[in-house]
Amino acid sequence: SRYYKTQSNLPWALHIDGTFDYPSEKNSISDTYLNFNDWATSGGLNFSDWYLNLQGYRDGSKVY
Repeated sequence: SRYYKTQSNLPWALHIDGTFDYPSEKNSISDTYLNFNDWATSGGLNFSDWYLNLQGYRDGSKVY
């Protein structure tokens, strides 16, 4: 199903059960969370923990 997704298959909205450190202003989620696009385009099969603060998972300079 393609409902609520962009043309590049990324979600329009997210529901994260727990704490989420969001990107600072003018930074995209995919530039901040380095595995976000892989997670989204895999239908959630890859990197289901993309939002965690694990080594190599995010660019800390872009987190609010």
